[in-house]
Amino acid sequence: MPEKTALVALVLLVACGPSQQGLVPAELPQASPAYDKAILRWTRHASHSRNFETVIDAHATLMSADWRAAYVTERVRRARLGPDDAAELAGKEQARAEEVWEIELVTATHDFAANDFARGERSMWIVRLVGDEGRAVAPIEIREDHRPKSEIGSWFPGFGPFHRAHVLTFPKNAADGRPLAAGGALRLKLGSALGAVELGWAAR
Repeated sequence: MPEKTALVALVLLVACGPSQQGLVPAELPQASPAYDKAILRWTRHASHSRNFETVIDAHATLMSADWRAAYVTERVRRARLGPDDAAELAGKEQARAEEVWEIELVTATHDFAANDFARGERSMWIVRLVGDEGRAVAPIEIREDHRPKSEIGSWFPGFGPFHRAHVLTFPKNAADGRPLAAGGALRLKLGSALGAVELGWAAR
């Protein structure tokens, strides 16, 4: 019960006050921006064209602790969740923030077949998350976001009629055992034979 009470208190606290906007801390902050501000803060956009055709259009949202806090507050508000459900949601988001780096990747390609991130290692795309000193990690998992398109679009404004959404999951630590983003910066690199894009985040 004390743990659930603390989580409910967290949900209430993140709804007001200035944001910490940290990249590295895994704890959901006690103060968070409104969701529309959080999505702008943590979303990056990049595209690459070849022969006047768009090889890839990518929107990537880093699910930082700051973003997760804003998401919890907004989802509780939209769905009118009660204290128990709010506490469960906050607990799940806190656990994910501690365990892994996650990115919602929204992409469109001129050749629809090229938008094959869900194929993982068989995909035409090489996906890496790069941290301090150029240390890079491969994704633990890439899964397609199968939520209704209207729901995905309500959370991620870059999602259009020709886009697909995937959740990319990466380890917190690099192969040397050190935290990937101890220096407060991360870069997502997407590369293929047709071209490449890079999207980055840094703590404020």
